[in-house]
Formats: sequence, structure tokens, C-alpha cells
Amino acid sequence: MLVTLLALPTSAAAQRSTDRQSATARSVSSQDQMTPQEADAGTASKWRLQRRAEFEIDQRRNDRLGSDDPGRRTDVEPLLRLGLTYQASDEIFAFLETEALIRRRDERGEDLENTGRIRINQAYVALDNVIDRTRVRVGRWLYSDERDWLLDESIDGALVRPDLGRIEFDVLAGRINHWRRDLLDSGTRGDPVNVYAAFGRYELWRRFEIGAYALVRHDTSGIEGQHRHFGVRAHGRIGDWDVWNELGLVTGHDGQQRLRGHGLDIGGVYTAQDLPMRPRLVLGYAYGSGDDKPDDGVDRRFRQTGLQSNEARLGGLTKRKIYGEVLDPELSNLHVVSAGVGISPSREWSVDLIWHGFRQARIGELEGAGIRPRRDSLDGRGIGHELNLVVGYAPTQTIVVGGALGVFLPSARFDTDDRGRARDPGQAVFGRIEIKVRF
Repeated sequence: MLVTLLALPTSAAAQRSTDRQSATARSVSSQDQMTPQEADAGTASKWRLQRRAEFEIDQRRNDRLGSDDPGRRTDVEPLLRLGLTYQASDEIFAFLETEALIRRRDERGEDLENTGRIRINQAYVALDNVIDRTRVRVGRWLYSDERDWLLDESIDGALVRPDLGRIEFDVLAGRINHWRRDLLDSGTRGDPVNVYAAFGRYELWRRFEIGAYALVRHDTSGIEGQHRHFGVRAHGRIGDWDVWNELGLVTGHDGQQRLRGHGLDIGGVYTAQDLPMRPRLVLGYAYGSGDDKPDDGVDRRFRQTGLQSNEARLGGLTKRKIYGEVLDPELSNLHVVSAGVGISPSREWSVDLIWHGFRQARIGELEGAGIRPRRDSLDGRGIGHELNLVVGYAPTQTIVVGGALGVFLPSARFDTDDRGRARDPGQAVFGRIEIKVRF
């Protein structure tokens, strides 16, 4: 059996990659999403309770790229998350994950905003081997794929995972937020968007998998149309390299426009296991096609599902945005080159310094990114460069602290105003500190 699935973790290769890390690093993996395994498995009770507290503070500066009025936004978010498991039998259990949080937003020029939420992240019934060698989830469950590149979202529906030894399938169907996500806000019931997907994985050799997928995102209201995603992928370990390879195609229609885009993401992390501090090298390249004929009724821009988060650990103890903390773009009409180095001075620490370079495939507006420039001359395809410092600290198996600092340096596209006069766009800066405690 490739992997034990209790709360829909990533693929078997990703799980085994986690197994290779130290006990501290394994505890960090469990901090990312709550699973029934985290409860006290040794207890004789059918009921098990998990508790987790999180605190995050992040700040953005100058995300509109204007040094004369740079702007600033600070978000502070404390959170308490509870997970409750009821084990009816060896084959049947139910799992509920809920969280309460307060978000405090302080944005220059705006009133101070405080928002409270009580969210239901997961609520499902699980049938394990009721059907031979098959796991079934019905209800609301969290699904994440490799590097959160396609999906990192709670889905209301059903998932079936047949286990055929070295071959494994996920077949799912559901809707995003069919039921209210926030118990305090009736508006958090989602739009009528259905998701259907099938993922297949084959363990080519130990710790390395190849796979393929098909995913349909269908807006039944007709506003966004139907997006169909197809792709092949490979993830896992080759020698001292942890590698990823994604090749994707999007078809379908968005409104009256047909879709026909393609994209890829390749790269890897080389770790010198036998050297002091286990230094590592990170290399990556990603491409999402653009559209050079916007008036022909066919949109050739590649686009992701809109349900991704584009996050991965990549050798460190804490996750980072794979396309930059500041720009954080959707992979669409874009080339992204990434390079970086990292070290793990001890089992409790990791430090990574990553550079990203951004260039459009076709000149167009910058969309789907964390930067929203006030002025864009559209003169040239270069977008800019970004440097990220990511630090992780896990002093125990139940505590992890992560920090990230990113600086984005815009290209010359953003240094003129709407009349062509020179202006200083400045630099965009993003910082984040997060603390996660399981108790």
C-alpha cells in the first residue's frame, strides 16, 4: 500500500519524503493540516480530540508600486483549531475539524477592521476497506496535491481511493463551500462551482512516482464556464535530488472564449546529506503560456485551477510560496526562474535564501498576483525580481515557528506615469511570522 490516507494528505511520494526527515521535521509536516492520526491513538476511547493554536502576523508595504504613497497593510490573526474523531469501528470513523479566529487588519488610509470567524474546515465520514482495498470519504474533506499546485481546498462531496499496490487512484466529485464555511457569515456559502477530478499515480521506484490527472472546474451559473485541466507529473527522490515535474494543459471555455493554454513547472532540491548543516541548492523553472491574439475568440493563457495555494517546504521546516512571497502570482502568461541555497544548522533550524525572476510570455496586464501596480507602461515583458529569506525553527515536536521576508524589485515597466514621465515605483516588501503549537 502506497500511503495511509486518513485526511487526504498529498501523494505517497510526498508522504515518504516526510518520513525521511527528522522527528522534528515530521512534527512540522503534521502542523500543516489536521488529520485523525494526530489524536492520541493509544487511547481506548472511541472519541479523540486534537487541539492546535496558531498565530500569524504579516505585513505588506508598497504593493501598488508607488514610492510617493507606498501604502501599508498589517494583518494579525490568532486561531484555535479543534479536531474531533469518532472511531465507530476499524473500518468506519467520522472526523470534524473546526477553527475559531480573529483577523485584525490595519491598512493605511482605512478604518481598523476586526473580523471574527468560526469555520468548518472538514466534516466527513470515512469508510476504510468496507469495499476491499478502497478508502471513501463523504462530506467536507481537505485535499492537497503535490506542492499545492492544483488543489489545496476543502471540498464538499465524495472521494474514492482504490489502492492497487504500486498504482493508486483518487477520484473525487464535489463543490467548493456547498455548505456555509463560516458559521457567522451566510455569504461564505460558495458560488455554484462543481469540481470533478481523477488522479493516478504509479510508484516507479521507491520514493519516486509518476502520474497523470484530469480535473474539471464547472461554473454551473455559466459566468466562468468550464475549465478542463489535464496533465502529467513526476515527483520524488533521485539520488540526493528531490525533484518535481509538471506539464499541464487547460481547455474548455470561459464565457464566450475557448481556452487553450499550456504550462510546465520543473525543478529540484539537491541536499548534501553528508556535509555539516546539510546545505542544499534549489533550482526551478515555471512557464504559463500567454495569448498573443486576444481578439480571435481563443484564450491561450495557461491558468491554474484557482483552488491552488502554490506552497511547499522544499527542504526547510516551514512552507514558502513557490513563486515568491511578495509577487505570489498565478502561473499564467509568465516565466518564473528560481534559484536559491539553504542550510539546516541543526534539526531544529532551517534557513533558505531564494531568488525569483519574472518575465511575461506575452505583454499584458499583471493579473492574479500580490502586486497591484498603479501604473504599468506595458513596455517590455520583464516584470522584476524578488529575493526571499525563509527561516524555520521547531524546538519540539509540537511547536514550529516560521518567518519569511521578501523584497520585490520592479522592472522599468513601472517607473513611468500615465503621461510617460519618470516616477519611482519603489520596492514592494512582505514579511510574515507564524507560530503553530499542538497541545
